Amino acid sequence: MILLEILVGLALDRVWGKATAWRSFGWFKRFAGWVETRLGEGAGWKSAAGVLLMILPVAFGVAAAHYLLGEMLGVLAFVFSVAVLLLCLGAGDLDSDTREFVHAYRAGDKEAARRCAVALIGTAGAPADSKQLVHAVIEAILVQACERIFGVLFWFIVLGPMGAVLYRLSSLLKNLMASQQPQDSGGYADASSALCGILGWLPARLTALSYAMAGSFADAMYKWREEGRGRRADWVSGCAGVLVASGLGALRMDGDDLRVRTDERLADTLQVKAAMALVWRTVALWLVVIAFITVAGWVI
Repeated sequence: MILLEILVGLALDRVWGKATAWRSFGWFKRFAGWVETRLGEGAGWKSAAGVLLMILPVAFGVAAAHYLLGEMLGVLAFVFSVAVLLLCLGAGDLDSDTREFVHAYRAGDKEAARRCAVALIGTAGAPADSKQLVHAVIEAILVQACERIFGVLFWFIVLGPMGAVLYRLSSLLKNLMASQQPQDSGGYADASSALCGILGWLPARLTALSYAMAGSFADAMYKWREEGRGRRADWVSGCAGVLVASGLGALRMDGDDLRVRTDERLADTLQVKAAMALVWRTVALWLVVIAFITVAGWVI
């Protein structure tokens, strides 16, 4: 059933453009802001406990609704699961965001390209230099694919709709707190970032391994080992570093191989497209593995 739910959810995500309008999570942002304003002064709330108490009631509510719908009629639980998965994939549409950047960059519209890059990169901003901008976009695609797609799929498989909501809200809260209070080193910002990093630790490494299997395996594993050698990163940056290292290795993007064959702007956009193609090959790989596990479960 999970395989069918994922297939339907991913298919709707591709063909139904209005799905992205669902993903603003404005209600949760307002709720998080209310909690921070009303209860943020208490020391107990400026911790992991406060973050969990903000997220877990919503996740448990989703789990309860899924269970009750399943008790009434199985098809209702199926529709609910697909709707929750569709809601949690994102925010936005990674493929559309990438295509918009490629179009603007190829057209030479630097301002539009920069706006599209910011949508991909997030709160870190976008470099002014064109080469650095393209490199930052490629890295953002590799990281955002895990945050928007693979992390959600992983926790959906493990915990069902509750898992998808738990992961999406933790990611949303991390980004929200980082943008509002980047200087706050002891409050919700750190606690939400740590929770998101913990939930993303295993999905990030499974995604990095999948990048390697969908691209140049030897190069990906080499860069992965080099990235982790001699340092211990925090939860969040460590996940991003693993994804970037494995993804760039899988794409073999250390050199300027494309630029010797064509013009520089076209080469840059081909590299961005190659990163997105790697993501879609990885999605296909995950679906094959999930299908294999599902069939094996039926046989056994």
